[in-house]
Amino acid sequence: MKKIISLTLALVLIIGTLCVFPVGASEIEESNPDPFLTSGDWKYLLDDNGNAVIRGYVGDEDDVKIPGELDGHKVTEVFSLGVPGKSINYEHPVVTLRIGRNIKKINSLGMYNLSKYIVSAENKYYTAKKGILYNKTMTKLISYPRNHVSREFKIEKTVTYLGEDSVSNNLNLTKVVIPSAVTKISSGAFACSRIETLIITKGVKKIGNVAFWKCTRLNKVTFKNTKAISVGSRVFADCKSLRMITLPLMTKKSGDSMFESAGLTKITIRKNIKTIPGGCFFDCKKLRSITIPSTIKSIGKQALGYKWGDYVIERDKDFVIKCKKGSAAYKYAKKNRIKFKAI
Repeated sequence: MKKIISLTLALVLIIGTLCVFPVGASEIEESNPDPFLTSGDWKYLLDDNGNAVIRGYVGDEDDVKIPGELDGHKVTEVFSLGVPGKSINYEHPVVTLRIGRNIKKINSLGMYNLSKYIVSAENKYYTAKKGILYNKTMTKLISYPRNHVSREFKIEKTVTYLGEDSVSNNLNLTKVVIPSAVTKISSGAFACSRIETLIITKGVKKIGNVAFWKCTRLNKVTFKNTKAISVGSRVFADCKSLRMITLPLMTKKSGDSMFESAGLTKITIRKNIKTIPGGCFFDCKKLRSITIPSTIKSIGKQALGYKWGDYVIERDKDFVIKCKKGSAAYKYAKKNRIKFKAI
């Protein structure tokens, strides 16, 4: 359960209205006093091939075109448009971002007011449709702008892969239609967005860590899968409006804390499910009881009947597990001194 504790405490320390994921060395570097090269309104570094990698935009224009060159160096990557030394929550002015022919890689970090991408037809790596960024073949969703005006997003039918953080932090989106061709939803794909309903289509085989973390308005999730899917850690954690769920069929290697601190009041477990991962329903304070069929053969650590107290983990003394005597659920209840009711 150490993983649950460390992850949760890390999230408690996050300050601000934006959903911010744990930063790596590259992001931390940007908090240091201006370590970058400067050309006009642009901050950049050089890669191993001598090409410019944009690390910040310090201008005040809302419609910005990525330059083809900076000081004679071809620009091939946009790592960030954030301003060095500014908070991660800085309200960046860029609303429209124009991507030229040379850009091979782009990251949306720092583009907090962005509403539209425009991509040169000569770019071999990216394309945009309705202001949304895809790879050239439109099989991967790269970035749905945070401030895109639409409330409903029908992902293109050609898409099979939703990229990391691709729709995260969106301000206006309430409904997403995922096409049946999608097989992977990457880490943080919809985290902290305002979507309200979600259908996981039967083609999805993998959902990454925190894919829907802190979607506080999400109130309905439907899984259409008939085969086991790989589910990462904390996928629906802190989804406070989520009341009911039918637990999906998952692979043995699926992650912990899937619904930690969610607003669940009712859970349905299908008979073909064998395992409840560790921390799966940890700190679901509105969940007062659960009926667990005998088909469940294993229950992970603190999956049920535990919650956060004053910064410590404690048993939920009023939580009840309904199960058959001798079952895995019965043994779990006895071992963890959780109330149970025989059925």
